Amino acid sequence: MFPALRPSVVIFMRGTVPAGVEPRNMEPDKCEGWEWCTWDEVARKQPLFRSLEMFIEDGMHLSI
Repeated sequence: MFPALRPSVVIFMRGTVPAGVEPRNMEPDKCEGWEWCTWDEVARKQPLFRSLEMFIEDGMHLSI
């Protein structure tokens, strides 16, 4: 875990893609994988980055 006072920057991004497009992992040595999911599915996944947990706990919701 990171030290409690370590500063960080968190960027949330949203995008749209054509139907049928699948995510590709272009850096498999650095990233376990990618998947498309709805915001509600994201909120149920575990574990989450702490910043994302806080975003959800505060009642924030991404909508398109």
